[in-house]
Amino acid sequence: MTATTATASTPPAAVPARRRAALIAGVSTLLLAAVGMPANLITLQLADAAAAGGALAWAEGSALALRAAVLAIVVASALDIVIAWALTRLLERPGDELPRLAGWLRVAYAAAFLVSSGILATGIGAADEATIAAASTGFGSVWSIALVLFAAHLLTLGLALLRSPRIPRLLGALILAAGGSYAVDGVARILVPELGPADGVLTTAVAITSIVGEIGLALWLLARGGRR
Repeated sequence: MTATTATASTPPAAVPARRRAALIAGVSTLLLAAVGMPANLITLQLADAAAAGGALAWAEGSALALRAAVLAIVVASALDIVIAWALTRLLERPGDELPRLAGWLRVAYAAAFLVSSGILATGIGAADEATIAAASTGFGSVWSIALVLFAAHLLTLGLALLRSPRIPRLLGALILAAGGSYAVDGVARILVPELGPADGVLTTAVAITSIVGEIGLALWLLARGGRR
């Protein structure tokens, strides 16, 4: 009776598939963090140089770094799509559309992020200050919009995690907190481009909640995700 019940509630083939999805999502998230950090630093350096009127000199001395940042964004966007698929596969349940919605929101974010990389690429090899500064500004504007999409993904994902019987509710709450930080940061940067002192506060809040929530979820997925 016990064996029959277990087979009926959890098909044997479903457990390995969910475990593979959890491992893919966990590994891809950690790779995304490793790829994204250098790209963020390079784009921030370009933004600072553009604000100081030295974008051309910076780009001429850091052309390879700028190309690496564009390539890193392309790789990060691909990883985002992989993560969207894996999390949807892990969390999907009959009658629950939240995992699918969260996945599509992340795909939309990845598409916007790719657009931002194309804008940034226009600054590579440019011979005038205005073109490089425009590339930096355009990249930042599209990225701010993309962050709002990512915030919507995290908020939806957090709700899906809270509703999942297989995921600790704490992880759902942490992802919701990260989504809220991204939402406030993204909306603020769209409405008020020059944030002043608030810039550092928002950046710190996003960094802390993102590391605790997203990296915490990735580590849990690697250790426990998809198991019985």
